[in-house]
Amino acid sequence: MNDKRLPAWLTILFCLVFQNIIAQPPDNGENDFLLALMRNKLPKFGYILDNPSKYRLQIIYTKIDRDEKNLPVLTTYYYRKRPNEFISPASMVKLPLSILTLERIKSMNVPGVDRYTRFSTDSNFRCQVATTKDPFAFDSIPTLSGSITEALVLSNNNAYNRLYEFLGQMEINRRMRELGYLHSQVLQRFSLCDTMENRHTNSFSFYDKKGTIIYWQVNRFNPETYPKPIKNMVVGKKYLDEHDRIVQRGMDFSRKNYLPLYQVDDILKRVIFPGLYPENKRFRVSPGDLDYIRRLLALRPAEAGINIIPVKKEYWETVTNYLFYGAEKETIIPENIRIFNIVGQSFGFLSDCAYYADFSNRIEFFLSATIYVNSNNTINDGIYEYKSIGLPFLKKLGEVICDYELRRQVKQRPNLSEMEKLFNP
Repeated sequence: MNDKRLPAWLTILFCLVFQNIIAQPPDNGENDFLLALMRNKLPKFGYILDNPSKYRLQIIYTKIDRDEKNLPVLTTYYYRKRPNEFISPASMVKLPLSILTLERIKSMNVPGVDRYTRFSTDSNFRCQVATTKDPFAFDSIPTLSGSITEALVLSNNNAYNRLYEFLGQMEINRRMRELGYLHSQVLQRFSLCDTMENRHTNSFSFYDKKGTIIYWQVNRFNPETYPKPIKNMVVGKKYLDEHDRIVQRGMDFSRKNYLPLYQVDDILKRVIFPGLYPENKRFRVSPGDLDYIRRLLALRPAEAGINIIPVKKEYWETVTNYLFYGAEKETIIPENIRIFNIVGQSFGFLSDCAYYADFSNRIEFFLSATIYVNSNNTINDGIYEYKSIGLPFLKKLGEVICDYELRRQVKQRPNLSEMEKLFNP
C-alpha cells in the first residue's frame, strides 16, 4: 500500500511555521493606507494620530473579497502593529472561553450533559463563590448556555467567572497554546481573587430534570506557572491598590489576563470563517455550535432571551458596540446590519473586535481597534476618558471604514445569506 503521509519532520515543520504565522501578525507594510485614511477623515482626532504611542493605539482592518464561488479572500491592514505593547484585554477573553466551554462539553461526552443542563458550583477554596441561581435566567436556573449568553451579549463578569471555573486555569492556557496563541495568558476571574486563589477553581454538579446529580466535576488546582508573555507589562506611573492607597509606581499586569488585539481578531476570524484555517487549528465544535456563538456575538440584549427587565437601563441596544456607535444610548441598529463583536473596557483601555455585515448593501469587513485613555497615568482610580475621547474616536473610526467599504469597488458582492439566516431562519 502506498503511504502518502508527510514525513514526520515535515509535518512538525509545517505546524511550527503555521503557528508562527498565526501567532505573529504579518508585516504588510500597509500602515500608510490606514494612516492616510484617518488623517483625511478624522481631522478632529489629529491629536491622537500625532501621539499614537501615548494612546497605545492599534487598528486592524481586513477587507473581504469574494470569488465566483463566494469564498472569502482576506487582505489585512495594520496601523501600529505592536505585538509586544501591552493592552488589557478585559472582557475580550470572554470570546475564547465561551468557545472552549463548548469544546469541553463536547469532549466530556457525558449523557445528559449539554450547554442547557442545570448546574451548581461549590465554594471549595477562599475567594470562591457558590452558584445555585442565575439572576438573568427567567427560571433562575444556571446553565452553561446562560453563562455564555450573558458573557457575550451582556459582557457580564459573573458569567465569565463560571466559564473560567468550569474550564480551569490549566485547561484554558493549554488549549490556547495548542491553537497557536503562544503570547496569551488567562490567569484570573473578574474579581478580587489573588494569584493563588485564581489557580483554584470550583467543583461543578450537573443535574437531570428531576434534580438528581448526573455528573460531578472535582474542584481543581493549576500547579503550573507561566513566563511573562511579553517583556514590559507595567502600565501607568502610579496606581490604587485594593485598599485605595496610592502606590507610586506603575501597575504590573504580568499576573493578569493578557490577550493581544491581533489574537482576538484572529479568534473572531476563526469563528466567522473556520474554513480559512487547517482543520487541526479550528475550534473543536460542531457547525451548530459555531452558529450559536456567531448569533450571540451579534444579538442585541433584548433579543437574547434573558431577564434584563430589572436592569434594562444598563443594557441599551448598542451597549457593546464601541465601533460604529460609541457611547450612544438611543440609537436603534438597522435591521439589515449585524455586528458580530466582542469588546473590552478596563484600566483606561477600550477595545472592540468586530465583523460587520450589511445584508442590504452586501458589504462585510473586519475591524479591530484598541485605545488607551488615561491622561493622569493612574491605574485603578476610575478616572478615564472613555466618553470624552475613547468612544467618540472608535465610533468615528467605524463610520470611516464603513463609508469606505460602501464606496469600494469590488468584482463580486458577497452572498451573506448564511449569516442572515442566523436571525431569520
